[in-house]
Amino acid sequence: MSRLPAAPPADPDTRSAATLLHSTGYLCLRAGRNRRALAFLLVAHRIAPAEPAILRALAVAFLANGSPRQALGALDQIAPMERTQSPALQLLRARALRLAGHDGEARAAFAIYLSLRKTP
Repeated sequence: MSRLPAAPPADPDTRSAATLLHSTGYLCLRAGRNRRALAFLLVAHRIAPAEPAILRALAVAFLANGSPRQALGALDQIAPMERTQSPALQLLRARALRLAGHDGEARAAFAIYLSLRKTP
């Protein structure tokens, strides 16, 4: 996933727009409108590029649209923002790696997911 130029700092209206686009994109994903979801989420990401929730939904949308490499790019952007490893993100990473044809790395990521899930 190539990085888009960063948008100017978000004011409350801009944050509201990003939240609305994110929510709409998420609902489109749930309804199976994957291409439409991706469009909404890309615009939301353009407005709020450092928002982990938008990046997470964007990764799911890329996977739903058959673009595992772009999903990995979105997940790579989330990693520095997270203080601890998230089991859900690790599972998304395993799925993206599997779809990209990196079976060995996918198995390793899935093993990390399982170990993270077992820890309280």
